[in-house]
Amino acid sequence: MLVLSFAAVVLMAGCIKVQIREDIGSSGSSDLMMSLEPVNISAMGWDKKNPCDDFKANESSKLITQAKCRFDGKKETVTAKFDRKKAGGLTITGSKYRFDLVAALDGFNDNKSKKSTLTLPKVKNETQIREAKDSGFAYDYIIKMPGKVTSQSGGEIQSDGSVKFDIIELVESDRPYVESETGLGGLLGGSAGKAADKGEDKGAGSPCFCIPGLSVLLAAAGAAAAKFVL
Repeated sequence: MLVLSFAAVVLMAGCIKVQIREDIGSSGSSDLMMSLEPVNISAMGWDKKNPCDDFKANESSKLITQAKCRFDGKKETVTAKFDRKKAGGLTITGSKYRFDLVAALDGFNDNKSKKSTLTLPKVKNETQIREAKDSGFAYDYIIKMPGKVTSQSGGEIQSDGSVKFDIIELVESDRPYVESETGLGGLLGGSAGKAADKGEDKGAGSPCFCIPGLSVLLAAAGAAAAKFVL
Protein backbone atom coordinates (compact mmCIF):
# COMPACT_ATOMS: atom_id res chain seq x y z
CA MET A 1 0.00 0.00 0.00
CA LEU A 2 1.16 3.47 -0.82
CA VAL A 3 1.48 6.17 1.80
CA LEU A 4 1.12 9.69 0.47
CA SER A 5 1.70 12.89 2.40
CA PHE A 6 -0.62 15.85 2.02
CA ALA A 7 2.07 17.74 0.12
CA ALA A 8 2.46 14.91 -2.39
CA VAL A 9 -1.27 14.79 -3.02
CA VAL A 10 -1.49 18.55 -3.54
CA LEU A 11 1.41 18.44 -6.02
CA MET A 12 -0.27 15.60 -7.84
CA ALA A 13 -3.77 16.96 -8.19
CA GLY A 14 -4.17 20.38 -6.61
CA CYS A 15 -7.10 20.07 -4.22
CA ILE A 16 -8.93 16.83 -3.59
CA LYS A 17 -12.19 15.86 -1.94
CA VAL A 18 -12.03 12.51 -0.19
CA GLN A 19 -14.93 10.73 1.44
CA ILE A 20 -15.26 7.38 3.18
CA ARG A 21 -18.64 6.14 4.33
CA GLU A 22 -19.47 3.00 6.27
CA ASP A 23 -23.02 1.83 6.90
CA ILE A 24 -22.61 -0.81 9.59
CA GLY A 25 -25.20 -3.56 9.94
CA SER A 26 -26.25 -5.23 13.17
CA SER A 27 -23.89 -8.18 12.53
CA GLY A 28 -20.81 -5.93 12.21
CA SER A 29 -20.54 -6.09 8.42
CA SER A 30 -20.60 -2.76 6.60
CA ASP A 31 -21.39 -1.33 3.20
CA LEU A 32 -18.23 0.61 2.40
CA MET A 33 -18.01 3.53 -0.03
CA MET A 34 -14.82 5.46 -0.77
CA SER A 35 -14.58 8.32 -3.25
CA LEU A 36 -11.82 10.52 -4.57
CA GLU A 37 -12.56 13.73 -6.51
CA PRO A 38 -9.54 15.77 -7.65
CA VAL A 39 -10.06 19.25 -9.04
CA ASN A 40 -7.31 18.73 -11.59
CA ILE A 41 -8.07 15.36 -13.20
CA SER A 42 -5.35 15.84 -15.83
CA ALA A 43 -2.71 15.89 -13.08
CA MET A 44 -3.95 12.43 -12.11
CA GLY A 45 -4.01 11.31 -15.74
CA TRP A 46 -7.74 10.75 -15.54
CA ASP A 47 -8.45 12.90 -18.60
CA LYS A 48 -6.75 10.23 -20.72
CA LYS A 49 -7.60 7.03 -18.90
CA ASN A 50 -10.44 5.74 -16.77
CA PRO A 51 -8.86 5.07 -13.34
CA CYS A 52 -11.17 2.09 -12.88
CA ASP A 53 -9.48 0.32 -15.80
CA ASP A 54 -6.60 -0.50 -13.46
CA PHE A 55 -8.79 -1.29 -10.49
CA LYS A 56 -7.94 -4.51 -8.72
CA ALA A 57 -9.48 -5.67 -5.48
CA ASN A 58 -7.56 -7.99 -3.20
CA GLU A 59 -10.16 -10.13 -1.46
CA SER A 60 -7.71 -12.73 -0.12
CA SER A 61 -8.03 -11.33 3.41
CA LYS A 62 -11.77 -12.08 3.28
CA LEU A 63 -12.39 -8.74 4.96
CA ILE A 64 -13.63 -7.27 1.72
CA THR A 65 -15.96 -8.72 -0.92
CA GLN A 66 -18.01 -7.52 -3.90
CA ALA A 67 -15.64 -4.62 -4.56
CA LYS A 68 -16.57 -2.43 -7.53
CA CYS A 69 -15.15 0.75 -9.04
CA ARG A 70 -16.87 3.42 -11.12
CA PHE A 71 -15.71 6.68 -12.65
CA ASP A 72 -18.13 9.40 -13.79
CA GLY A 73 -15.54 11.57 -15.49
CA LYS A 74 -14.81 13.57 -12.35
CA LYS A 75 -14.93 11.26 -9.35
CA GLU A 76 -13.70 7.73 -8.67
CA THR A 77 -15.91 5.71 -6.34
CA VAL A 78 -15.18 2.29 -4.86
CA THR A 79 -17.91 0.28 -3.13
CA ALA A 80 -17.58 -3.01 -1.28
CA LYS A 81 -18.80 -5.19 1.54
CA PHE A 82 -16.45 -4.94 4.51
CA ASP A 83 -16.18 -7.04 7.67
CA ARG A 84 -15.75 -4.18 10.13
CA LYS A 85 -16.10 -6.39 13.21
CA LYS A 86 -13.27 -8.67 12.10
CA ALA A 87 -11.09 -5.77 10.92
CA GLY A 88 -11.35 -4.01 14.28
CA GLY A 89 -12.68 -0.70 15.50
CA LEU A 90 -16.14 -2.02 16.33
CA THR A 91 -17.29 -3.68 19.54
CA ILE A 92 -20.75 -5.18 20.02
CA THR A 93 -22.19 -5.86 23.47
CA GLY A 94 -25.75 -7.10 23.18
CA SER A 95 -27.73 -4.26 21.60
CA LYS A 96 -24.93 -1.72 22.15
CA TYR A 97 -22.31 -0.77 19.56
CA ARG A 98 -19.13 1.28 19.78
CA PHE A 99 -17.07 2.49 16.81
CA ASP A 100 -13.54 3.74 17.51
CA LEU A 101 -12.18 5.77 14.59
CA VAL A 102 -8.46 5.30 15.34
CA ALA A 103 -8.83 1.53 15.68
CA ALA A 104 -11.03 1.45 12.59
CA LEU A 105 -8.36 3.19 10.52
CA ASP A 106 -5.82 0.69 11.78
CA GLY A 107 -8.11 -2.01 10.38
CA PHE A 108 -7.15 -0.78 6.90
CA ASN A 109 -3.42 -1.25 7.58
CA ASP A 110 -1.27 -3.98 6.15
CA ASN A 111 -0.06 -5.13 9.54
CA LYS A 112 1.94 -8.03 8.13
CA SER A 113 4.23 -6.04 5.86
CA LYS A 114 4.22 -2.85 7.94
CA LYS A 115 4.45 -0.91 4.68
CA SER A 116 1.90 1.68 5.72
CA THR A 117 0.38 3.20 8.80
CA LEU A 118 -3.02 4.75 8.34
CA THR A 119 -3.97 6.75 11.38
CA LEU A 120 -4.62 10.23 12.68
CA PRO A 121 -1.72 12.61 13.38
CA LYS A 122 -0.48 12.58 16.96
CA VAL A 123 -0.16 16.35 17.17
CA LYS A 124 -2.44 19.04 15.80
CA ASN A 125 -0.72 21.40 13.37
CA GLU A 126 -2.97 24.43 12.95
CA THR A 127 -0.88 25.82 10.09
CA GLN A 128 -1.26 22.64 8.04
CA ILE A 129 -4.95 22.46 8.83
CA ARG A 130 -5.48 26.04 7.66
CA GLU A 131 -3.45 25.46 4.49
CA ALA A 132 -5.37 22.28 3.75
CA LYS A 133 -8.72 24.02 4.18
CA ASP A 134 -7.62 27.04 2.13
CA SER A 135 -6.51 24.78 -0.73
CA GLY A 136 -9.97 23.24 -0.92
CA PHE A 137 -8.84 19.88 0.44
CA ALA A 138 -11.61 17.97 2.21
CA TYR A 139 -11.60 14.57 3.90
CA ASP A 140 -14.72 13.26 5.60
CA TYR A 141 -15.29 9.89 7.24
CA ILE A 142 -18.99 9.17 7.67
CA ILE A 143 -20.19 6.32 9.86
CA LYS A 144 -23.78 5.06 10.10
CA MET A 145 -24.30 2.86 13.12
CA PRO A 146 -27.01 0.28 13.84
CA GLY A 147 -29.86 1.75 15.88
CA LYS A 148 -29.70 5.23 17.38
CA VAL A 149 -26.59 7.20 18.32
CA THR A 150 -26.37 7.59 22.09
CA SER A 151 -22.97 9.25 22.33
CA GLN A 152 -20.17 10.49 20.11
CA SER A 153 -17.04 12.61 20.23
CA GLY A 154 -15.19 14.44 17.47
CA GLY A 155 -17.93 14.35 14.86
CA GLU A 156 -21.28 15.84 13.91
CA ILE A 157 -24.63 14.09 13.71
CA GLN A 158 -26.15 14.27 10.23
CA SER A 159 -29.82 14.40 9.29
CA ASP A 160 -29.86 10.67 8.44
CA GLY A 161 -28.45 9.72 11.85
CA SER A 162 -24.91 9.14 10.62
CA VAL A 163 -21.88 10.84 12.19
CA LYS A 164 -19.42 12.78 10.02
CA PHE A 165 -15.80 13.18 11.09
CA ASP A 166 -13.67 15.91 9.54
CA ILE A 167 -10.39 13.99 9.42
CA ILE A 168 -8.35 17.11 8.77
CA GLU A 169 -9.32 18.51 12.17
CA LEU A 170 -8.70 15.40 14.26
CA VAL A 171 -5.70 13.98 16.11
CA GLU A 172 -5.31 10.71 18.00
CA SER A 173 -5.80 12.31 21.40
CA ASP A 174 -9.30 13.43 20.40
CA ARG A 175 -10.27 9.75 20.63
CA PRO A 176 -13.17 10.08 18.18
CA TYR A 177 -15.88 7.48 18.62
CA VAL A 178 -19.57 6.76 18.13
CA GLU A 179 -21.82 4.69 20.38
CA SER A 180 -25.28 3.48 19.44
CA GLU A 181 -27.97 1.15 20.65
CA THR A 182 -30.77 -0.67 18.89
CA GLY A 183 -34.32 -0.55 20.20
CA LEU A 184 -34.20 3.08 21.31
CA GLY A 185 -36.78 5.72 20.41
CA GLY A 186 -34.44 8.52 19.39
CA LEU A 187 -31.14 10.35 19.66
CA LEU A 188 -30.03 11.69 23.00
CA GLY A 189 -30.01 15.48 23.11
CA GLY A 190 -27.33 17.96 24.08
CA SER A 191 -23.73 17.57 22.99
CA ALA A 192 -24.27 14.17 21.40
CA GLY A 193 -25.24 15.88 18.15
CA LYS A 194 -22.37 18.37 18.06
CA ALA A 195 -18.67 18.18 17.36
CA ALA A 196 -16.53 18.00 20.48
CA ASP A 197 -14.62 21.16 21.37
CA LYS A 198 -10.91 20.69 20.83
CA GLY A 199 -8.25 22.99 22.22
CA GLU A 200 -5.46 24.23 19.99
CA ASP A 201 -2.12 22.49 20.33
CA LYS A 202 0.66 24.84 19.27
CA GLY A 203 3.41 22.27 19.61
CA ALA A 204 5.55 21.02 16.76
CA GLY A 205 3.58 19.31 14.03
CA SER A 206 4.22 15.96 12.38
CA PRO A 207 6.58 15.98 9.35
CA CYS A 208 3.73 15.48 6.90
CA PHE A 209 -0.03 15.79 6.86
CA CYS A 210 -1.35 12.25 7.30
CA ILE A 211 -4.18 11.14 5.06
CA PRO A 212 -5.46 7.82 6.42
CA GLY A 213 -7.09 5.59 3.84
CA LEU A 214 -5.88 7.58 0.84
CA SER A 215 -3.82 4.70 -0.53
CA VAL A 216 -7.04 2.70 -0.70
CA LEU A 217 -8.92 5.51 -2.38
CA LEU A 218 -6.22 5.95 -5.01
CA ALA A 219 -6.58 2.31 -6.01
CA ALA A 220 -6.90 2.88 -9.73
CA ALA A 221 -4.92 6.05 -10.38
CA GLY A 222 -2.11 4.35 -12.30
CA ALA A 223 1.54 4.81 -11.32
CA ALA A 224 0.64 7.48 -8.78
CA ALA A 225 -1.80 5.23 -6.96
CA ALA A 226 -1.88 2.12 -4.86
CA LYS A 227 -3.81 -1.06 -5.46
CA PHE A 228 -6.97 -1.58 -3.47
CA VAL A 229 -5.40 -3.76 -0.80
CA LEU A 230 -6.69 -4.37 2.69
